[in-house]
Amino acid sequence: MIGDYVVDFACKDDGLIIEVDGKYHLEGSQPEEDEIRQRTIERYGYHFMRFTNEEVLFDIENVLS
Repeated sequence: MIGDYVVDFACKDDGLIIEVDGKYHLEGSQPEEDEIRQRTIERYGYHFMRFTNEEVLFDIENVLS
């Protein structure tokens, strides 16, 4: 947990958060809620990398690079 939030992956030593977003993150108010959540977590000094489920499943080489 970072503050009150559960993140997908965190490397606390490097201050990195990796989020893998499904289509749910594109619906309704979710994009705005994600933005607020991200800004809040960034105040703790973290940087974000976001990938879609499809990128992780079908383009892992790009994700890893």
